[in-house]
Amino acid sequence: MVPMDIYITNDVLADPNQFSYQVAFKGVNATLIDTSAMTFLADGFSVTVYIPAVDELNNELINNEFLVSYEMVDGSNVNVQ
Repeated sequence: MVPMDIYITNDVLADPNQFSYQVAFKGVNATLIDTSAMTFLADGFSVTVYIPAVDELNNELINNEFLVSYEMVDGSNVNVQ
């Protein structure tokens, strides 16, 4: 499993990255993020996930699977694959 970095910002039109974000989760393998506790994101947010695709030391591509699921306040689900 390859660690990933997750960047979140409270601007729906922004592109959060390692230099510009409000919240970051770095080097995680799996996570569950509950944004309902982050009141500053109530008006919307943007999320960027960075997962390395190349093992630079061995010059090899890395095969990964990335699953994302969003659950809305009304209980409806949106799954992205």
